[in-house]
Amino acid sequence: MKFFLLWLAFWLGSNTVHAQFIRVNGDVTTHEELPIEGVLVMAFDRGTLLKSYVTDDKGQYSFNVDKMIFDVMFYKPGLHAHSYRLNNRLDKETQGIYVDIQMDDSTAETAVQLPLWLKQHQLTATYMDSLYNDKISKLTPPAPKHKSKKEIQKEALAEQKRFANYKQSTVTDSVNNEESQVTTTVIGPDTYERITSERGEKKYFKNSKPITEVTYRFETTRRYDGVLKSTKNVKKIEKYQPQLHVKG
Repeated sequence: MKFFLLWLAFWLGSNTVHAQFIRVNGDVTTHEELPIEGVLVMAFDRGTLLKSYVTDDKGQYSFNVDKMIFDVMFYKPGLHAHSYRLNNRLDKETQGIYVDIQMDDSTAETAVQLPLWLKQHQLTATYMDSLYNDKISKLTPPAPKHKSKKEIQKEALAEQKRFANYKQSTVTDSVNNEESQVTTTVIGPDTYERITSERGEKKYFKNSKPITEVTYRFETTRRYDGVLKSTKNVKKIEKYQPQLHVKG
């Protein structure tokens, strides 16, 4: 009898755990349904991080959480933050929930004011940036993709068009009561800023929103410079690797 009661308690306990098991997956895109890679998707129980996942090149993510109620935060520097609250009341061993987010839609119900959201969850912007940079740095670099001459020419034309209004200037200004060098770069519709303090600390912004140094360098560097000047004279253009110099 004692053995039976112990077995029953174990069985009930096991079922209780499995009833809280939630599989969360979905897509992170733009409003034009273009996938957004490198978005950090995090599950929080108040201020405690439960799980995290970085969207792949298709903008997709998937992870499991052993909780009934929690918040899912979608975060990438330079884009609007989004949050979705999950409350699983269904009595199933595994409950799959699909959450589709359009990161560039600041009017969506999931869009949040990041400073306020962080305060409510007793978190800081520094913590979010640290967590993001740590996860991104651990990703396996994608294998080099072979590009045809036609693809390279197409991307070179797009880059040439984007950099048509390129402007850059550096001024000395007071930032947070500290004299700093502010380099402003205009490329296409975007404005980038690199702020360097007297102590040598650097911060990067895109359209007034913080971004990582890797993102700044990647988006402000000409990767196809010279390709269109004389395409016929570019030897072995099929093996040309325009992004080779951009290090993570």
